[in-house]
Parts: sequence; structure tokens; C-alpha cells
Amino acid sequence: MKFFKISVVLCFLLGHNISAQTDLVKRNTDIFSPLSIPNVQTPYRTQSGEPSSEYWQNESDYKIAVTLDDINHIVSGRVEINYTNKSPDKLDYVWLQLDQNKFNPTSRGAAITGAIGGRFSGDLDGGFNIMSVAVNGKKTRFIITDTRMQIRLDKAIQSKGGKLNIRIDYNFKIPEYG
Repeated sequence: MKFFKISVVLCFLLGHNISAQTDLVKRNTDIFSPLSIPNVQTPYRTQSGEPSSEYWQNESDYKIAVTLDDINHIVSGRVEINYTNKSPDKLDYVWLQLDQNKFNPTSRGAAITGAIGGRFSGDLDGGFNIMSVAVNGKKTRFIITDTRMQIRLDKAIQSKGGKLNIRIDYNFKIPEYG
């Protein structure tokens, strides 16, 4: 008789556990359901996510010239970017990523690394010093926010093949032992 009672209790507990797991799976599916992306065909992507007939990707070609001042630990340079807008839209501005700025003491990158740690701590007061930005030979406006630079264009880049030339003169400090 004891054996029968134990079996019934075990069956009840195991059955309850399976039910609880099924409920948990349903709840997790509900939690992540907004991330379920339906397979939708667009002019830019096939249902599998491959590029489709009207897929586009902007192009940029770089020429970079730099010098290293190993006494003062400064890299100085000029980058020239030939940019082609292949999108179906005119562009009034261009974004550039300034990864060196994560070593600026006021950056989010510095906040994450903390005061101690990381090989770039110490004498590095890092980040880019942007001396000039020119588009098609003419100085232009730009805004730098942390590791992003937005270059404002006086004249929009035309869609589907419009081109421009960006020239940036800059320098940044490097750590003595970095």
C-alpha cells in the first residue's frame, strides 16, 4: 500500500513538473515573440535574407597618410575618403565612426573601462583632435558626439551613384607603452 501511495505522489509531481516546463516554454516564447522576424520578401532582401534585385550598399575608398612622432607619442595624419552613395535617397549628411574617441576620458568607453584597467589607462588623454574637415575641397561643418561624427553637407549627395570627397586632418595621442 505504501508503494502505491508513493507511485501516485511521484506521478503527480512528475506530471506537474512537465506541465510547469511546458508553461515556461510558452512564456519564454511569448517573451521573445517580438523578435521573431517573419520571412518577408522585399525589393532589397529575399525571404532568406539574401540581397535581392534592388539591394544597395554605399562605397568608400580610403587614402590614409600618417606620421608617428615617437618622442611626443602622437600620430598625425590625413584621411581622404572617396564616397559613393548607392542608396535610392539623397544624403544631407554622412556619418563616420571615430573609434579612437573611446579613449577620450569623457567617453562612454572610458566610463565602461573604469579608472583602472585596460592597456590604455595612464598617460593617455586620447581621442581624435580633428583639425579640419573638407568636402570636395571646401571646409564643412561637422558634429562629434562620442565615437560618431556627422558631416553636414552644403549640397546633398545625389542618390544612386552620387560621389563626394572627404578630407580630414587629425592627430591623437598614443600611450608610451601602448
